[in-house]
Amino acid sequence: MDHVKVSRLVMALLAASLSFTVHSADQPAAAAASPPPAKKMKMETPMASGMAKKGMKKGDVKKSADRKLKAMQPMIEQEQQSMPPEPRKN
Repeated sequence: MDHVKVSRLVMALLAASLSFTVHSADQPAAAAASPPPAKKMKMETPMASGMAKKGMKKGDVKKSADRKLKAMQPMIEQEQQSMPPEPRKN
């Protein structure tokens, strides 16, 4: 290849890499990768499932789960302490 063709090729590659860098810098990576935020659940609405008891609301399930977690927290902590530490990844 002669000198002119090589310099044109280098200039084309440089222009392509610069345009890619400029376009990728326009949008933050987190904004491009993350989905839009979900709507907050209304806790006072009735449950739609066939497994729900009559008159049960969505907030009732969350309250029940919070109570269960509070009761199980000491057992969870004890189990975590008894487990050996994870080996380091190099």
